[in-house]
Amino acid sequence: MSIADESDDGGVLELRLDSTGGTLIGTFTPDLTASWFDFQEQTAAVTGATGIHDLYIVGKNQAGVCNLDYFSFSTDSYTSSASSLSSSSSSAAVSSASSSTGEPGFTLVWSEEFNGSSLDTGTWNIDVGNGSWGWGNGEWQYYDADHVTVSGGTLKLTADCPSGNPQPACEGTTTIYSGKIQSQNKYSFQYGIIKARIKLPYSTGMWPAFWMLGNNISSVGWPACGEVDIMEMSGPDNDTVGCTLHWDEGGHAMYGQEYNNSSWFSDAFHVFEVEWNASQIIGRVDDQQYFVMNIDGANKSEFHQPFYIILNLAVGSGGTGSDTYVVDPDGTTVWPQTMEVDWVRVYQ
Repeated sequence: MSIADESDDGGVLELRLDSTGGTLIGTFTPDLTASWFDFQEQTAAVTGATGIHDLYIVGKNQAGVCNLDYFSFSTDSYTSSASSLSSSSSSAAVSSASSSTGEPGFTLVWSEEFNGSSLDTGTWNIDVGNGSWGWGNGEWQYYDADHVTVSGGTLKLTADCPSGNPQPACEGTTTIYSGKIQSQNKYSFQYGIIKARIKLPYSTGMWPAFWMLGNNISSVGWPACGEVDIMEMSGPDNDTVGCTLHWDEGGHAMYGQEYNNSSWFSDAFHVFEVEWNASQIIGRVDDQQYFVMNIDGANKSEFHQPFYIILNLAVGSGGTGSDTYVVDPDGTTVWPQTMEVDWVRVYQ
């Protein structure tokens, strides 16, 4: 295991399984020569860890603060990592990374390769309209079928503002058009790995997403149906994506993490995925794990039912001047913008 840390107090970091008093699998001594801007990496052997566990990093004999920048596990067959932690006691899960061309231990059970010249409406629905108050988010786009196309082996969801004067459709003025597809009542699944190879748009106001909702949304509503945001990006942060879960815990509850890329996600195709089982959901970008959340508690029942798939390119949020979720489009926004999807695959 490798860990990058800095401490102003020393002490010891213990690595324990499943609880703060669980099986001890390794120890580190924090680096007193490091600093907040100069983390130092250390490596040590870890023994006794097999399968999937919660990992507790427990600070011992520390009166001050120890900051962890990242940690990673390596074996001959896989590397698993997490980043951007800052605490004296943190937890994450140990999981093998996956391959973009196949999933060891899993079987491909469903795929959409977007071959041909039109969308397979036996699998996908095309949403039309601006929803209820901009699909609940005050979004600025009006979805229609004209901005959903399939050609050259990819799905293209295109956002455009022909007038060059962006106005929020959630407030009744339609100047922005875009595309959204979803598989509700046509394809859903429970547990497995779902991934898609996508080239994202860029520019202010773009909000592309690859996500899922529980099949029971029509009967229980949101967030009681559960939501898994496999990938969403908020332009103009064109090098950052997030993975987020939403559920009902006496009201709306959510947890998410971000992944920062070395270049814009519009520069090339990338693979976005979650691995979902009865215990946890893991998020990855290009095989790099950056998100994990346990879902085995009694208040996480939303994540133990079939979910359907959604791909969309939203624009703006919150109506005029609000920027609730993403920055609204403005005079700097470049039109048109396209979210291009090569394939979507499910393994179980």
